[in-house]
Amino acid sequence: MNTFKNFKILILGTFLFIICFFCLLLGFNHYINRKTTEQTKLTLDNITSISNNIITTHIQNTFDTLTVLSNKVTESMHSIEDLHKGISQFDNICDIAHFKNIGIADSKGNAVSLDGTTVNIAKRAYFKESLNGKKYMTSILTDLRDAHAINIFSVPVYYKEEIVGVLAAGYDSTLLYQSLRKNFSNIFSSTYIIDDEGYLITTTHSQTNTKESIFETVLPVESEEASNIQKQLLQNLQNQVSSYKLYTIQGTSYYIYYKPLELNNWWVLSIIPETTVYEQTAPIARSLKLVSGLFFLIVIVFIIFTVYRYKKQEAKLEAFAFFDPVTHLHSRAYIEKFLHTLSQKSSYCLVTFDIKKFKTINELYGTEKGDSILQETANLLQQYTSSYEASAHSYGDEFLLIWKSKNLEERLTSFIKDLKKSVYNIDLSIGVYQFGEESLHFERVYSYAHLARKESKSSLDTKISYYSNELMDTILSEREMEHAILQGIQNKAFKAWIQPKFDINGQLSGGEALVRWYHDGKIIFPDQFIEISESNGMIKEIDKLVIENVCQLLHTWQENNLKVCPISLNLSRVYLENGEILEYLKEITANYHIPHSLLQLEITESWFSKNEWKLEQTINSLHEEGFTILLDDFGTGYSSLKNISTSHFDILKIDKLFVDNLPHDLPLVKYTIHLAKSFSMNVIVEGVETKEQIDHLKPFHIDEFQGYYYSKPLTPNDFEKLLKMS
Repeated sequence: MNTFKNFKILILGTFLFIICFFCLLLGFNHYINRKTTEQTKLTLDNITSISNNIITTHIQNTFDTLTVLSNKVTESMHSIEDLHKGISQFDNICDIAHFKNIGIADSKGNAVSLDGTTVNIAKRAYFKESLNGKKYMTSILTDLRDAHAINIFSVPVYYKEEIVGVLAAGYDSTLLYQSLRKNFSNIFSSTYIIDDEGYLITTTHSQTNTKESIFETVLPVESEEASNIQKQLLQNLQNQVSSYKLYTIQGTSYYIYYKPLELNNWWVLSIIPETTVYEQTAPIARSLKLVSGLFFLIVIVFIIFTVYRYKKQEAKLEAFAFFDPVTHLHSRAYIEKFLHTLSQKSSYCLVTFDIKKFKTINELYGTEKGDSILQETANLLQQYTSSYEASAHSYGDEFLLIWKSKNLEERLTSFIKDLKKSVYNIDLSIGVYQFGEESLHFERVYSYAHLARKESKSSLDTKISYYSNELMDTILSEREMEHAILQGIQNKAFKAWIQPKFDINGQLSGGEALVRWYHDGKIIFPDQFIEISESNGMIKEIDKLVIENVCQLLHTWQENNLKVCPISLNLSRVYLENGEILEYLKEITANYHIPHSLLQLEITESWFSKNEWKLEQTINSLHEEGFTILLDDFGTGYSSLKNISTSHFDILKIDKLFVDNLPHDLPLVKYTIHLAKSFSMNVIVEGVETKEQIDHLKPFHIDEFQGYYYSKPLTPNDFEKLLKMS
């Protein structure tokens, strides 16, 4: 009896045990599914929110640009009749702001565009909205000029605090889409902007003649379930409800997630592969299947183990998103998150820096050496970063810091000093942006710090540069100058003036070509454009224009039977480094039938102090073609005697610096002349301005003189008159 009773108890206990086991298993399975669903929605929401921020920033930046331009129109107006004249200010703005066209309309809709086209836009929705004081962006329209897809941005134009017109610009619809692809191509398939009827606001291609529905081009109906999802999506769009669904496209499962954009009833819709969302939760699901038949004790162990694994996977996901595997610092994504957690942003700065010549280090010593330098830098940053600050490795050799503003420069200087102790001969380009009270998106504040860092690259050594409105104005001015220089090159507005050279008897013996820029009715001197032209490589094209201009002049003078003398040309560092100069000189002199003996080429001493290995090869090649080579600005840099002796310069030019210090520097000048003569080099002294200087120099058998004492630089016509007199 007791045995049966015990058996019944055992059966009941076993039954209850099994029920408890399955209840616990079902409960745990429900818990895992719920947490997975929450994590899935959070992941989708985070990705789409980032897309939303990028789109909003992109659109707001475009509106900001138009608002600035609208203010410029207002400032230029003396009366309402001046409204359309404001368009003349924007000759270069389309290239800078990526607009396809820009125009101004008066209150009646009469619009004038930058290319001179006139049209009445009174019935256009964007005109009506902006005339009522709103900033407005249209959906996709067709550009009547080239049938490309565009969005039109418009803002009101004010005069005496009243709206008197509308400023509108056409914007390529593909650019916003490309921006999203650039930022998120490694995370999900696509992100789109749609209206509440499902029509695309951005497009993937430039040619479009009709409105594109996302259901036709991106989410085709492949099943009844897909049709129901589409209907639900449309209903949610109409009711302003965010949601997500699993959708199958050509046999592959994707999550579609949509969220309001807070602009014109538009939405951001992201399409994300299911595998991307669930790749970290798969081990949990497999583990559940393996333990489904085990006893209660094993279930308890399994629950503990699974929870541990779940937490571990969450930690891995966070590590993947917020930590850098090379340096073990935080990632750029963490810096963005950290910025949003700051309660007193104004007491912090965003610092961005990179390592000068890091690419060269990788190329010469390999990526292992480069990674080692990154790790050394990261280890030191961790020592300098407090618990209420953040440091991160962004990409390549770029690092990002959010540090306290107090004593920032002192701390950065100390960090640089310590870094130089562990990494020999390292220099950094550092940009700093001081946060204000206003709330700005990370991408914008990063761009400000990046601009400051870019400015610091102009220094050969480590430099800390701070963002300011003046820096932004300088950068915009440089861009305008670059555009003007490019236009000048295309219009061949760079011409040669010639400063004569005279022998010891005061007879004309040659000349030096000096570039002048004819711009807007003015003559601009080299000090205003040479530096920026060298930095962006346009100096090479300017050199070509000057060389060709000199060849044209020599050809004309020869045709007129004038007694032509040699003209020297300054060769820029950029032109010498790329090795194209010799072939171009041979080609241009052949075209104009100019003997090579009439062209003298001036090479600056300071360039060869950094390129000694190229010195002899370059000069030998030019000598073989019959060109005369001058060593320019001798004494202002460093030239080894070996270079002077082995490179076979024909002429040495003594710099104006020594002439200005006569008679104090007379022994040095005398020694330099003796040195040149010992290597069979002729000597030219430049910068001669007084008779007293001539009297000091005459006893030393100098071959030629150049300077304002004899003549200032002359226009080609004036130099031709000098040729005729000689």
